[in-house]
Amino acid sequence: MSLRNLRAAAITLFAVMNAGCLSAADLSYGQQPAYQQPLNRVASAWQGFYVGAHAGYSWGNFDGTLNPGPTNLGFNGSSISGGLFTGLNFQLTPQYLAGVEGDISFLNPRSERTINGALFQDRADWQGTVRVRGGLTFDNYFAYLTGGLAITDVELRGPVDRQSRTKVGWAIGGGLEGRLNDHVFTRGEYIYTNFGSDDYALGAQRINGGLDTHTLRLGIGYRF
Repeated sequence: MSLRNLRAAAITLFAVMNAGCLSAADLSYGQQPAYQQPLNRVASAWQGFYVGAHAGYSWGNFDGTLNPGPTNLGFNGSSISGGLFTGLNFQLTPQYLAGVEGDISFLNPRSERTINGALFQDRADWQGTVRVRGGLTFDNYFAYLTGGLAITDVELRGPVDRQSRTKVGWAIGGGLEGRLNDHVFTRGEYIYTNFGSDDYALGAQRINGGLDTHTLRLGIGYRF
């Protein structure tokens, strides 16, 4: 092979190698890494402010002692109940949800008892609670426990007098919610309340006792 031919072959080989390197560089430059969206706090369809209404069945018991006597005095009453609720949920983890809720219920569990010819009655027409809630979410459901403060107005009536007291007690319960869509949900719930004992003066007679109630209710709500 002549020197001229050898030089031409070397130039050709160099040109081919240089073109390959440029193509590889262009290919590498064109393949940018896929954008990785940063991991954000878990978004939850359960989180946020909500309002709703509920209806159910309530029953209660007033246990007390009538003086002078003393005579055991017990009232048992039940009624349909209904009311409104509102609250705020916080998604703490992908499965754990916590929040705070307040509700007001209107009921009529009146009862009466006759002792030695004298008629005694008790009534509590409304009841409210402010509670914390916490539980687990799974699929479209939220199972929770709840507890907090309760308030009501207890009225006792005797043969010639009556007395009412606004009582603060405690509430505890639990329930299950189910999502119908991104905003509407339904629930089933049980709430127990206890308001402790107090003294009531009905003329010359004195009653010492306290009220506790049980409520089973269904509700529907809207989450914003």
